[in-house]
Formats: sequence, structure tokens, C-alpha cells
Amino acid sequence: MPASRHWLVIHHDGLGLYKRISGTSPELVKWRVQSTQAQWEERWQRQQHAAAKRSTRERVRASKAAERSDKAASKTAERAYKASRMQEAQEATATAARELESLEHILTQALGVSARVDLAALKKHGTFPVPPPDPPALLVLPPRPIPAYRDYIAPPVSFFAAAVELVSSKTKEERHAGLRTAAMAMRQEDDQRNAGLHGEWQRTLHGLGAENARRQAFFEAACRQWESRKSEFHQQQSEFNRDIDALQANYREGEPVAVEQYCDLVLSKSVYADYFPKTFETQYSAEGRLLALEYVLPDPDQLPKTKSFKYVASNDEIVESAISEAAAKKLYDSVVYQTVLRTIHELLEADWATVLDAVALNVIVETTNRATGQPARPCIASIHVTRVEFETLNLAAIDPKACFRKLKGVGSSELVALAPVAPIVQLSRDDGRFIDGREVLSGVNEGTNLAAMEWQDFEHLVRQLLEWEYATGGAEVRVTQASRDGGVDAVVFDPDPFHGGKYVVQAKRYTNTVPVAAVRELWGTMNHEHASKGILVTTATFGPDAYEFAKDKPITLVDGSGLLFLLEKHGTKAFIDIKRARMSVA
Repeated sequence: MPASRHWLVIHHDGLGLYKRISGTSPELVKWRVQSTQAQWEERWQRQQHAAAKRSTRERVRASKAAERSDKAASKTAERAYKASRMQEAQEATATAARELESLEHILTQALGVSARVDLAALKKHGTFPVPPPDPPALLVLPPRPIPAYRDYIAPPVSFFAAAVELVSSKTKEERHAGLRTAAMAMRQEDDQRNAGLHGEWQRTLHGLGAENARRQAFFEAACRQWESRKSEFHQQQSEFNRDIDALQANYREGEPVAVEQYCDLVLSKSVYADYFPKTFETQYSAEGRLLALEYVLPDPDQLPKTKSFKYVASNDEIVESAISEAAAKKLYDSVVYQTVLRTIHELLEADWATVLDAVALNVIVETTNRATGQPARPCIASIHVTRVEFETLNLAAIDPKACFRKLKGVGSSELVALAPVAPIVQLSRDDGRFIDGREVLSGVNEGTNLAAMEWQDFEHLVRQLLEWEYATGGAEVRVTQASRDGGVDAVVFDPDPFHGGKYVVQAKRYTNTVPVAAVRELWGTMNHEHASKGILVTTATFGPDAYEFAKDKPITLVDGSGLLFLLEKHGTKAFIDIKRARMSVA
């Protein structure tokens, strides 16, 4: 049974990267999101570190230059400064040479490295990282106080009193009675004091006992929470490991989602320089055992072209020297051919279950159209190769361009020109989001208030209108399900190789000004859909902040008046009455 697909869209503002992460389970998607975000953050930190080093170097250079300008500076300091600048130029030259050499060996660098992803090694076997709560520090209870009594000491009897008692027994009895009364009074005082101490002890005992009970209860609650978190941790770990087992089993059986996911892991594992986008989209056909792949490669301007740096003492500048234009063109073409062959090699070499009989790869470059200034996403090379064909190659000894041509790859004579070509295998447009369109425009006339239409009908109206608008170019317009559109109401596939591509469309039947948040949402959707254009159609108007956000982006905003104009352009009249639409809703 095919595995269900879960996905999330992530982005990194600093790097300007977007990626749609899919998987067969939420846990696997979460892990892949965390892994990708960690890679992006590491890349961002490298860039920040490099920028900080450049800034520090510039400050040091400025400081030393200031010291040189001081007439009191010694010639020794002058020579030391020049030597440090020359060394800086030499180090930069060595780095540039390594970068160029790395580009020239993109293919061979991968031949001695296993591309397989050890799925079993991805399993998690860690212990719960949070230590258990420490037992509470219970307060020490005071011991029960021991009753204390004083011994009554009779006052001494004077000689005269003793003499009187010898002759009068009554006097003696009276004195003894007084002594007993005094002793009893002392005992009563002692009883009262002991009772007070006992009461104070009981109150202290009660207070300390209550505090200890509170601490014990808090500790027990913390233990229960810790046990719950520990259990959840191990449960998630077990689920993740089961997902890995399922991925391995499904890949072995050639289940499309699992194959695409494993191939994504293979390509993500492959190490390239930071200026390689590392963006790709895969689709697997179980029927033909074919993996179709769109792989985004750098724009020619993103590749390094510097070959050396030289320190010019007279100007105190480090001047860079670039490779020739012809060499740069040759290098770019070589990088593309090598990357194509390396990617196919890695996919087939990593295919331990041999579920891939063929690979079709389209090279995409995200660039700017020099003629229009608008973003473009041409396919500059395309190839389809079978495993049998590819495994006969000795990749360590081939010429990448000649090999690409022998395999009947398609591309212009100079790939650096970014001339678009028709892909040999198009990635399928079949998408669970798409549904059959409905015909609604025949029911639209001069008495139709577009602002009061059912929102589903409005989306189909926009689809039909765009079909009419793009009909001459052979474009295809598909409408999406309302429940799973992911921010897309329709998709236009324009086959024009120069200014066409994939357009995402949102239809907003609004009765209020469209907020800038809606335009931001469209921009984010365009990025994760890899769309070359976004179109937002509404029955209302856009605020100035919406136009400001869209002005430098490939976004077309069609407000209510523009919508009516397009309808009339194609022979249909209607009207928009926002106030009446609001009243009908109320």
C-alpha cells in the first residue's frame, strides 16, 4: 500500500533559501527538517565567520596603514607590514586556486566516496538527555521537648524561728504548709512552661511537616512529568526507528514516496560548495522504474572566477586577477556536465535495492532574464540514461561534455548562455491537489456581482479566465482542492521556453482591501513551489503596502477593476458591488 505523504515548508531568511520537506511520517519529516535547518545554520555561520574575518582583516589593515603613515614609524615596521600584505595575497591566491581546482574535479571527487545512505545508521538509540529530578531537601524536624521541673529549695530557718518551732508544733506545721504551697506553685509554673514549649513544638512540627509534604508532592509531580517526557522521548524514538524500517522496506519494494525520499537523502549527503543551491525535486515512476529529477545549479555569475591575488605596494591594495572569459565559459559548462554525471552516478551507486532502471535529469538555473530583468528558471540541459548504459562508463577517464553528448543529452553548444531547452522527461504535473475545473463563465453576465459569488465558483472563474488569457501560448491551467491547496488556488503551466514556467495563482473574493500579508503569503508559496511567477486576483483593491512589497518581485496583482477589464477583453461583462456583497453576507 503506498505510503502517505507529509510535508513542511522551511526557509532561512539569512541565506534566502526555501525547501519543501516531505516524508512518510510526521516524525521523519521533523527529523529531516531539523537536519536541513542544521545544515543551513552551519552554512550561515560559515558565511558570518568569513564576513567577520574579512572585517577584522580590513580593520587591521587600516590600523597598520595608519601606522605606516606616521613619519616616526620605523622601516622595520614598514617591511613587516608589506610582508603581511603579501602573505595575505598569497593565502587568498592559494584559496582561489583550491576553489578552481575543486570545480575542475567535481566528478572525480565523488568517485571514491560511497553515495549510499545507511538508513540503519540513522536510527536513534540515545538515552533521555534530561536527568531525573533531584530528591527534595527535607527540613529536619525538631525533637519532642522533654518536660523540665525545678526542685523546690526551702528557704533557711532562722535560729529564732527554729527555737519557736521547738516549743510550738503549730508554728512548724504552718511553715511546712507554706513550703508545700510554694512548691506546688513552682510545679504549676513548670507545668505551664512545659505545656507552652510542647505547643510551640507541635506548631513547628506541623509547619515543617506541611513544607516537607509540599516539597515531596512537588518532587513526585516532577518525577511523573519527567517519566512522561522520558516515555514520550523513547516513544518518538521508537516511532522514528519504525519509520526508518518502513522507509527501508518501502524503498526495497519500489514504493514511489520512499524512493523519492531516499534519493533526496542521497543528494542531500553529496557535498558541494556553499554557492551550489542544493535544491532539487524528484519524481519516481514505479511503472517505468524511472527517477525524474529537476536539479538547480548555480548561475554562471555565482561561480568563482578569481585565479590569483597580487599586492600592489604603491596603492596598498590587493588586486585580484580573474581567469579569461573563455576559460570561465569553459569552466561553467564543465561544472554542469560534471554535476549531471556525478548526480546520476550517486543515485545509481546508492541504489542498493536496484529500483532505478533509468534516471532523467533536467538542469535548472534560477537566474534573471537579461532582456526583461525578471526572474527566470530555464532548463539548460536534459538527459535520460539507463542503468545499463551508465554502468558501462569509466567515469574516471571520460570527458564530461563528450560523455553527455554520447548519452544523447540535450543542451546548447554553450551552456553558459543559459539557452532554454525542452526537457526530455517532464516532471509529472499530476498532483493530489488538482481537481477537474468547472465551467462557470457561461453563467456570468451584466447582472452578476462578482463580489457576491460563491468562493468556489470565483476560483473556477479565475481559472477559466486565465485559460482564455494564456490560450494562444498553449498553457495549461489547473485548479486545486480547497482543503489541500497549500496556499494555491490554481497553477498555470506555460510551456514558453523563454518567459514561461510555472505560475501559482490565488483568487481572493474579498470585500475589504487585500492586506499585504496575502501578498507575502503568495511570495512564500512561489518559493516553495519553485514558481517563476505569482498572480493574485481579487474582487477588491490592494493597499499601497501590498504594491510596495510586490514591485520588485515577479508578482502580478489584479484588482477588481483589472478583473472586470480582463473579463470584458474576452467578451464577458459583469460588475462588482462591494457594499451590496457585504449586505448579502450580513
